Amino acid sequence: MLFFKKKFFPIKTTIFVHKENSYYTMNHTVEDLSLFNALRQGDGNSFDHLFRRYYPMLCAYAHRLVSLEDAEEIVQEVMLWLWENRGDLIIESSLNQYLFKMTYRRVLNHLTREQVKTKAEAAFYERTQAALCEVCLLYTSPSPRDS
Repeated sequence: MLFFKKKFFPIKTTIFVHKENSYYTMNHTVEDLSLFNALRQGDGNSFDHLFRRYYPMLCAYAHRLVSLEDAEEIVQEVMLWLWENRGDLIIESSLNQYLFKMTYRRVLNHLTREQVKTKAEAAFYERTQAALCEVCLLYTSPSPRDS
């Protein structure tokens, strides 16, 4: 039972981060907080640990709505964004919530792009078919000279 509590119900702590004369409240697990602080300082090992910890969970979460390949690509984009913006990043909720919300929004963006792409392809197909039918009618209809 101790493993269950430790894994799924981590201890929450509240900290205050001072940035540009504002205070932000952050709820993090103790481990996430230390990893996040190390990540902000550019520690590659902390990023590696965060990646290994969250990647499978985020992929499974994204895979509910998109294919596994798309889910993996989306999660990789999320993690890459996290690394590239580590210095400017301020998280007002837990790191866990932040990553899951970012993944969710990226999945929605992906689905929207796919829907637009599908509509554009369908419209292109319909226009192409209509143009081909017109061309076929031109070549198959009798000419006035044939009479």
